[in-house]
Amino acid sequence: MSAVEKLHQLTHQLLSEVNGSQQKDMRDSYILNIQQWIEQREVLISNLKPPYTQQEKQLGKEITEWNAVIHQKLKAVQHEIKEDMTKLKLQKASGQKYANPYQSTAIDGMYYDKRK
Repeated sequence: MSAVEKLHQLTHQLLSEVNGSQQKDMRDSYILNIQQWIEQREVLISNLKPPYTQQEKQLGKEITEWNAVIHQKLKAVQHEIKEDMTKLKLQKASGQKYANPYQSTAIDGMYYDKRK
């Protein structure tokens, strides 16, 4: 099996993992799996050396198409993680305000009543 065929197979596995549904409680393992596959792909890509056969060129085209889909899916996951982090920060801030409502009162002026 050539390096291009191995890369094609690994990219297909990565694509199926990215297209699969992920659960929020299993997100860490999901990200670790994807990260391991991407690292394996980097090693295979660095080992690619021309000349390529016609079949390998066709596999390369499929790989580039899949890379675009993988990139889109990973951007969506990244956006989802950012949204969750923002929600968590808001929940934390509102929880602190609820626990100690007078902690962040603004003191920016005073009013003196001169009437007697």
